[in-house]
Amino acid sequence: MLNSIKLSAIVHATEDEDKVLEAIELFIQEDVDEEKINLEVVETQGYFGNPIKIINVSVEGKNADKTFKHIMDLIKSNERNLNKLKKDLHLRVEDNKFYVRFDKQRAYLGECRVIDGDDVVRAVFNFKIFGKKNKEEKVKEIVEGYERGELELLPGLNLEDSREAYISNVLREARDKAGAIAERYLGLDNHAVIMAVTGARGNILNITQMAACLGQQSVRGKRIFRGYRGRVLPHFEKGSSDARSHGFVRSSYKKGLSPTEFFFHAMGGREGLVDQAVRTAQSGYMQRRLINALQDLKTEYDGTVRDSRGIIVQFKYGEDGVDPMLADRGKAVNIDRIIDKVKMKYNK
Repeated sequence: MLNSIKLSAIVHATEDEDKVLEAIELFIQEDVDEEKINLEVVETQGYFGNPIKIINVSVEGKNADKTFKHIMDLIKSNERNLNKLKKDLHLRVEDNKFYVRFDKQRAYLGECRVIDGDDVVRAVFNFKIFGKKNKEEKVKEIVEGYERGELELLPGLNLEDSREAYISNVLREARDKAGAIAERYLGLDNHAVIMAVTGARGNILNITQMAACLGQQSVRGKRIFRGYRGRVLPHFEKGSSDARSHGFVRSSYKKGLSPTEFFFHAMGGREGLVDQAVRTAQSGYMQRRLINALQDLKTEYDGTVRDSRGIIVQFKYGEDGVDPMLADRGKAVNIDRIIDKVKMKYNK
């Protein structure tokens, strides 16, 4: 959701103020009500003491949405603009704001060109998204409700467990929304997205953690609580139950983790390594026991499964006679797949 758009440009002493206004007007939708547009002209001095004017134009609410779509259409009209934005998108985003600069001279001539210079029309898009900051505020509200005893209990859970369930859902939603935004802007021209979508390697969650937000780190399926007395780390207040103090990592791998976020991530990662080691040993022992239990069984030429004494264990191998090595997702024959292969072969 878009809160507002702010367009600004500097009018130097040698420039015509009306022409600079025309350059700004290129980025405003024509059917936007002029009364809803806030115009401000500030007279000041430049770096060397020369007189300049700064024109600020702001659009809010529904008019901001219309203006945003109009500006996006202008940007899309030139593939060079899209390539420029994709290349340094991470440098243009800060909190809930998105920054873009347009060539002022070309804008006056009716052309939209994204650049990084100084003689520009600056655009600041102020978004209201359900991102990490808003979700942390939601967590704070849940904690306050818990402290007042007003939190609604979930079925089968006490007050404390209900608080943790509510907080986990909110933080999971924050991570997923951040990932959805990253996925939308990365597109199928990104190699990591191609690998995740095609199933070659990884998934969208991995992309989310690389480009957007790592999310909540957990130990034994819960938020992190073990550590110092009354708090996990000495960097946080005693008794705090907010998101950051119990393992929520706002940063991404690309941005880099803070020291406390890195520590929480290491705690969750260590548990994963231990689980993998233990699970490998358990599954290996289970396989050994199965092999020892089934090593005397064999399939006879009549299709029955018998033990070493000739006693019938199954009248038909696997109850369906299908060899798992030759089966297709548990089926002896996958008709749909065969039809697809024939179509691909003869429809070239």
